[in-house]
Amino acid sequence: MIFKILLVVMAIGFIFPRIVRWVFRLFLKDQFSRVEREFRQEKAQNRQREGKVNVDYAPPQKEGYKGGDYIDYEEVKE
Repeated sequence: MIFKILLVVMAIGFIFPRIVRWVFRLFLKDQFSRVEREFRQEKAQNRQREGKVNVDYAPPQKEGYKGGDYIDYEEVKE
């Protein structure tokens, strides 16, 4: 009777950590692949936008407008 209990405890102590390790590896592999997939999608979206310019609104140009006013300033030494 004690031999059977000891055998079961040893079997559980031997098999259980391996099962937990296997499940943990599967979980990590799934997480890493998901993060990698999201990173590649994000990179692909950024690559598509590169070099593309969209102007939604351009204000109308005033006739005879030559730029802003010149403001004279002095440097102040501290």
